[in-house]
Amino acid sequence: MSKIKVAMFPLDIRQADKSRNLTAVQNVADSLDSDTDILALPELFTTGFIKDKEEASFLAESTDGPTMTALRQIASSRRIAVCGSFICRANDGTLRNRAFFINPDTTGDNATIYYDKHHLFVLSDEKRIFEAGDAVPPVTFFRGWNIAITVCYDLRFPVWMRNNDNRYDMMIVAANWPDSRGYAWKSLLVARAIENQAVYLGVNRSGKDDFGSYSRDLTTGVDELGNLSKETTDDMRLFFYYLWIYEIYTLRHRFPVHLNADRYKLI
Repeated sequence: MSKIKVAMFPLDIRQADKSRNLTAVQNVADSLDSDTDILALPELFTTGFIKDKEEASFLAESTDGPTMTALRQIASSRRIAVCGSFICRANDGTLRNRAFFINPDTTGDNATIYYDKHHLFVLSDEKRIFEAGDAVPPVTFFRGWNIAITVCYDLRFPVWMRNNDNRYDMMIVAANWPDSRGYAWKSLLVARAIENQAVYLGVNRSGKDDFGSYSRDLTTGVDELGNLSKETTDDMRLFFYYLWIYEIYTLRHRFPVHLNADRYKLI
């Protein structure tokens, strides 16, 4: 029942070099086997985090810009979903750290869902550069799974991530999470997976920038029981996860903790 294969790419992001980063993604996409369903990319995968607002504005694109156009072409030609986040200029002119999930099996307005990072990191200039989103992580239906997306720091806030009425089966977290807080990252992924009875996939960048270093092994998956997944890797670029939806449904049936879940009023 609804087996799915996810390729997670811990890209070593080249700072502000959109062309080079997109080329790396294209090369990885071209190498994927035909049974791959999702290619998951890190937060701000085309640029890394930009500290200067003027530079961030220069690098920003609309949802119809070159980045999303290239990714839609990958999704269409490879028949895979593609997700991550990029610097987006919204219709109101503000800059957003915008996550996306491109669904190749759907057309029209539902083909891509978007999410603007809500919790802007307090120790950086993120709040000065970006406008926070005010909508909870959206959910899309893809090959038997209800899949939600969120961004990095949002993971720390359990109320925001609440899986009311089991609305999602998988949460994909695009991140630039440094090694210095690596224990917290993995612990939070485990906690969110357990409390929400859902798979959590954290796709983190690799390499270094002005904020720290990023290890490949922080890109990881956690199953609905809170177990760190035993991933397989075909090369030094990707982590692959094979997941089955029936395992989640079986757990929720046998241990229906969602029936006792608290309700909170969000924005």
